[in-house]
Amino acid sequence: MINGGRRLLVFGLATIILSSLCLFTLVSCGTFSGAPRLIPDYTVEQIRYSEAQNIRRSISDKPVYSLWLAYLLLQKDPGDDILNVLFEDCVTCVKSEMEKDVADSKWYEADKLCKTLVCVCGSEAVSQELQTTILTNLASKTVGNKERVEANIVDFSEMTGTEKSEPVPKTSDFIKGTVTVWVDKGVTVQNRVGYNEIALGSGFFIDESGYIITNYHVIQSEVDPKYEGFSRLYIKLAGKPDDRIPAKVIGWDASVDLALIKADVKPGFVFQLGSASDLEIGDRIIAVGSPLGLEHTVTSGIISAVARDVGMPGKVIQIDAAVNSGNSGGPVVDDAGKVQGVVFAGLMQYQGLNFVIPVESLKAELAAFSCGGEILHPWIGIAGRTKKVYPSDEEGIGVEVLYVLPAGIADYAGIKPGDVICSFDGVPVKDMDELHNAMIPSGTDRIVDIEILSGTPDSSTTNATDEIKPVATDPFRRSVKIYLEQRPEYPGFTICENDLLYKAFYPVVGMELEPVSSSRRKFAVKSVIKGSIADESGFSDGDPVEIISAEPTPDKSYLYVEVYAKKRRKGYLGVTLGFAVPLDSTSFF
Repeated sequence: MINGGRRLLVFGLATIILSSLCLFTLVSCGTFSGAPRLIPDYTVEQIRYSEAQNIRRSISDKPVYSLWLAYLLLQKDPGDDILNVLFEDCVTCVKSEMEKDVADSKWYEADKLCKTLVCVCGSEAVSQELQTTILTNLASKTVGNKERVEANIVDFSEMTGTEKSEPVPKTSDFIKGTVTVWVDKGVTVQNRVGYNEIALGSGFFIDESGYIITNYHVIQSEVDPKYEGFSRLYIKLAGKPDDRIPAKVIGWDASVDLALIKADVKPGFVFQLGSASDLEIGDRIIAVGSPLGLEHTVTSGIISAVARDVGMPGKVIQIDAAVNSGNSGGPVVDDAGKVQGVVFAGLMQYQGLNFVIPVESLKAELAAFSCGGEILHPWIGIAGRTKKVYPSDEEGIGVEVLYVLPAGIADYAGIKPGDVICSFDGVPVKDMDELHNAMIPSGTDRIVDIEILSGTPDSSTTNATDEIKPVATDPFRRSVKIYLEQRPEYPGFTICENDLLYKAFYPVVGMELEPVSSSRRKFAVKSVIKGSIADESGFSDGDPVEIISAEPTPDKSYLYVEVYAKKRRKGYLGVTLGFAVPLDSTSFF
């Protein structure tokens, strides 16, 4: 009875206490429903150790990314034993992956891991012998780059294809080195009638072993996992229109629209690759290909422009030589007989104009192409533009960061708007083109060093002709180690998904907005990016703007924006504007 009474007393007291707590909760909550959420009071050490546990759980799945996070964490407290053990475990895992790739002869992947370890831990992290072995095998495997290893450094950006000391080749030689790419896509039935579906394009030999460059969109059905139909790849040689020779895809890059294929044939001619330094506006060029299936057609013209921005990674070349459907993948050759670019499909918004992928984009990816598979572009979550000391300067001093994606890679690394990237993975960069050319061959899932110029140096300390100074001798510069993840198909869509809409307007539309009232849709334009859609639409600083809607297209490639604005340039006359904004741009990286 006594024990039972005690239990009853305890139960009664507990009931009273719980009732009191519930009453206090209801009173303290006011009009909000549910219990108040307690804010955890973590110490800095607890937060670090919690993050360390998360990193340890991801080591086996994402060893390089985990290594980068562990490195960042260790920089906060270099003397912490737990963090040091975590870092060493990540290093061990990356080394194990590298050694496995070496054993499997995956030289491109092994090279990325080797460079990651050297970047984070120093050159002593990987023996000089192993570094040489990886570079030597990667060089020997790269198409058009046999036996090219100098001082244990392979510079694929200087590759010029098969070197020859012969006179300038003739046009008839170019025809021998160009092929018709033929993709049989089976029979398509429309209105109960069957049609043979054929994808036609062009290509050209760059190696004696039968390696051919063409456009990705020509051979897309061979490698696109979304394509479920029939697909067989062939090539046709010059002078043999009835012979279809089987070919296979080696490597491809959908973003740049390039692909490397191979056929078991001996080329009649192997092209050499040129250099942008050899090219000027007005230079004469010829294009070789199979327009509309008319094999081995040659057209001529001039270089109309060398740096057109059409939304692809990097700039493209504009030519006035006549090219049509079927020329895609064919070479554009200069007077010296060297390839200066690759023809790609016409663009609807530029109907009647012809464009060429620069040879630099091809050379930057040959090593990755040769090792096979899909080429993925890196992404660090930034929107930027070329930074110049004076607007009239012809050259920049780097790439200015305009926007950083919240919780993205650059944000984690401590990069801020206003910073200027002046070197990427040891390569000096003065503008957006040079940055893209430096990023493309770096690949994804690796760690690189970038140099950042912070502050606002004047012309007495920096100008467009200054060489890149060592970090230690320049008080404005700092070095940042950053992880390269895979670039989204449409970076602008990723930004809109992960940030407030009005903040996403700055990198996507080109106008920086600031709230002017409690309304979620009314803003004032704080600044406008020169050359952006906002600038071209006539917006200027101080214009009041109300966002009516902003919806992406079903394929997420465009954002349709509708705003109500009173533009200063129009006398503050209120008007509703609608425009489509591309969600991919060279300003995203």
